[in-house]
Amino acid sequence: MKRLGSKPSASFLSLEKAMNDSDAQVLKNDEFVCIKDKYPKAIYHFLLIPLLKVNGKRLSSVQELLKRDDSLEMLKKMRDLAIRVVNENCGQKRLGAEMSVGFHSIQSMQPLHMQIISTDFRSACLKNKKHFNSFTSKYFLHLDDLIEAHGGENSGGQRVINKFDLDNTTKLKEYLNQDLKCHKCAAKQSNMPTLKKHLESH
Repeated sequence: MKRLGSKPSASFLSLEKAMNDSDAQVLKNDEFVCIKDKYPKAIYHFLLIPLLKVNGKRLSSVQELLKRDDSLEMLKKMRDLAIRVVNENCGQKRLGAEMSVGFHSIQSMQPLHMQIISTDFRSACLKNKKHFNSFTSKYFLHLDDLIEAHGGENSGGQRVINKFDLDNTTKLKEYLNQDLKCHKCAAKQSNMPTLKKHLESH
């Protein structure tokens, strides 16, 4: 029996089982698989996962992806697939104001996965400030920003890491604890219930 307060097991933090669940998959090819998030934080929430293995292991962090010689090419492929996932699964919604695409700067589950999420943030699974801030603060790395920061060069990955302070985990974690505010109008909110009620007005 799992003790109260004990840390989740490695298998609990792994997406491998969901990646192989045909009911969870919305897209799969030789390089990527896209699955529905088991605990969606919005009406539409998917995870796009590279299948690439290096020395028998899948990519585990954004930094690891960015340090690859083909990082820009990979990010562009992921953007094309994200557009396809949204077009095929999210009704009339499109990338931009209605759908966010990007990475959590620190991965909470393995392997590396890119978030494709609608910006309504209406979900019973969105339970606390860290959940919300992980998508609406600088903790969230928007895909287009990462692509642009490469400057058109596959070798620009380290520059991207430096620009977004991805090696400064202390600073990144601080974004999760910042005050709650609406991501659409910047109105400050005192707690999650008031935030959720406010979001209904948008």
